[in-house]
Amino acid sequence: MVIATKETDSVSHIFYTQTHDHLLFFTDKGRVFQIKVWEIPETQRAAKGQAIVNLINIEQGEKVTAVLTTRQKGESAKYFFMCTKKGTVKKTALEEYIKIRKNGLVAIKLEAQDELGWVCGTSGQNDLIIVSRQGKSIRFSETQVKPTHRDTSGVRGIKLGKEDEVVSLNIVENGEDELLVIMENGLGKKTKFSSWSRQGRGGQGVKVAQVTTKTGQIVTTQVVNENTDTLVLTSTKGQLIKMDLRQVPTLQRQTQGVILMRVRPGEKVVAATVVSSKDRIEQSKNV
Repeated sequence: MVIATKETDSVSHIFYTQTHDHLLFFTDKGRVFQIKVWEIPETQRAAKGQAIVNLINIEQGEKVTAVLTTRQKGESAKYFFMCTKKGTVKKTALEEYIKIRKNGLVAIKLEAQDELGWVCGTSGQNDLIIVSRQGKSIRFSETQVKPTHRDTSGVRGIKLGKEDEVVSLNIVENGEDELLVIMENGLGKKTKFSSWSRQGRGGQGVKVAQVTTKTGQIVTTQVVNENTDTLVLTSTKGQLIKMDLRQVPTLQRQTQGVILMRVRPGEKVVAATVVSSKDRIEQSKNV
């Protein structure tokens, strides 16, 4: 166990950081907050930790949707690449986030009813894949998105239907890596990134999976590789299961996947995350 959680909670972010690094918290309202790692109280490995509202001045109802770590030296990323639930994307240089006030700064200007959902660090030459709830997906090069200033809006990343919304943004770093697809009725699969051809930004894209009434809509997608070996699934009724990622089959892009979690009537999968086992974490520390 890496952290104690409540029944309906699950781990969403695990990353390596150092005491003097900065942590950036991006919220659904398009704001960004910053603290130093040493400002977070150190606790035992399995402790629950501290609520984010005690660390940054977010408003009531505002939710943190992305957490990134940056450091003064040795930073490999050059940009923050963002994606909203309505499919808008934006790229801004890291330098624009060096000085952030205690009350936060605007990271992206949002349209009405839109929310900032995902932020990742990119090199300026990465490919990205956006996936929607109804099974649409698009792979494009970030070179198609020009860098803009921090307090600006973005451009269309994917064209969505009226009732559709984005559920994930992932970086394609290795063509042999796979995309894990999880659906709300407990089905899932892995698909090689090589199954996606690069397209122009702003199109409708291609199917990430065969979405039907049996599968339910897409909950999330995540990158999996040799460093990830455990899948954690959480349901609306508090059911939580862990399984070996090797049990999830690698299938073609247009398929619907297999049953990973058996849900009861009225129950849906609401969250999923992939983590490394304790043994692999300890091995990486010793390298």
